[in-house]
Amino acid sequence: MGLACSTVRFLLDAYDRGISFKNTLTLGRTQLYLLPSEIRKVYRLAGRDLSDSALQTKFGGYADAFLKSLLNVEQLEVLDYSDYQGATVIHDMNRPIPPELEAKFDAVIDSGTIEHIFNFPVAIANCMKMVRPGGRLFIITAANNHCGHGFYQFSPDLFFRLFKDCNGFHIERLLLLNHPFPGLEISSAQRFYNSKRSR
Repeated sequence: MGLACSTVRFLLDAYDRGISFKNTLTLGRTQLYLLPSEIRKVYRLAGRDLSDSALQTKFGGYADAFLKSLLNVEQLEVLDYSDYQGATVIHDMNRPIPPELEAKFDAVIDSGTIEHIFNFPVAIANCMKMVRPGGRLFIITAANNHCGHGFYQFSPDLFFRLFKDCNGFHIERLLLLNHPFPGLEISSAQRFYNSKRSR
């Protein structure tokens, strides 16, 4: 569960477009995979001061301070199956969420968890239910041809069919990121394919 420079820029672009991250939930404790030069690049792109703790986040370290500073998060919650990595919300995403988590968050960010949850239909429904009306759900996950990682590889078509008005959602942006082996975190050669906005 981690963010690379490309995915951090995606979140920053959402923030710059006026999306609120005031009350944010991450699935799992998110790690940051940015080199110092990339942190400086994001700092310049943000066009504002970031906290010292955000700028000092080490490669592979927890991204809490970085996310709070970059996206102006006031309340950051972390959901996980156990408190092993300091989660603040303990819940098995294979099971439906309790009512107190429904419509609670401005933003729910999954940076690499959902493909590891066996009961995908329940897990994705949970994600959708936790977003408040007008909020956003960000899913960063493995697509087709990423073998050997998690239980699932998702076709983009799944998301186009799932996030429709009849389900209370619409897709604002869907990006496909092509990168070479071994993985996003340590692959500098990355290419984006951007979908058109769907309403």
